[in-house]
Amino acid sequence: MSEKIANTFTFHGNAEVKALEDEIVRRQTEDKNEGNNEITAIKRILFGLQDSDSFDADQRMGAHWVHLLPSDGKLVFLSKQCAVAPLQDFITVHAAKIDPKVVVQMDYEGNTPTLIGSRFTAIDDDGDIVYGKAEEELDCWFCDEDDVDALMADLESDGIANPSVMSFQQLDDLKRDCMLLALDDFKAFSGRPGFVPGDPDAEAADLADTGDEDLERAFMTAMSEKLEELRALVEEEEKAKGQDPAAGDPSIT
Repeated sequence: MSEKIANTFTFHGNAEVKALEDEIVRRQTEDKNEGNNEITAIKRILFGLQDSDSFDADQRMGAHWVHLLPSDGKLVFLSKQCAVAPLQDFITVHAAKIDPKVVVQMDYEGNTPTLIGSRFTAIDDDGDIVYGKAEEELDCWFCDEDDVDALMADLESDGIANPSVMSFQQLDDLKRDCMLLALDDFKAFSGRPGFVPGDPDAEAADLADTGDEDLERAFMTAMSEKLEELRALVEEEEKAKGQDPAAGDPSIT
């Protein structure tokens, strides 16, 4: 079974660019209510194409198929197997026409998951995409931290030697680490060392005097809560399809 990747977008910028995020969600809802094909919604909503128009999804979006995932106001794209970096770049280019200093954050996680990561993008003074990225590929069974020993014992009794088991709590820590590594990467390569997600005034301030560590700690907490909501959303979708997202078998066929 192919991994399904939930890619959650967050726009860091002025009120106008945040309104763009809301408008994409609104158009997706309207398009769905009209009974249109969800798989081709992005062609219509973001690229202005018709269902019959030629469209190379792998090249322009980064995955063979991508569609918007209903998510209570969040901008989430569900994709097959890969994160949607080209789509993030496309959105960043157009968002920067509204707010040249916009930063687009994408946090992505597979439904198993075998892939987690974060990517931050912006446009530099030459009009080129700059980004920071960090991701991890996983091959584990997952369970609550209180159940790790019991799951390992069950797997070993089934003949699996040295099974790799990760608790959901450890997974959350790893996702936070990915986000912070991607953020550091972005700061280093974008020439914007003062950027702090969720604080549009931070870059104009002297971060050495305004508690940069405290800001990043607050960001880490907020992102952890957001990722927990995203994981619950993906699990609900899998349950609705009759699948158990915590089944534990990490194999992808």
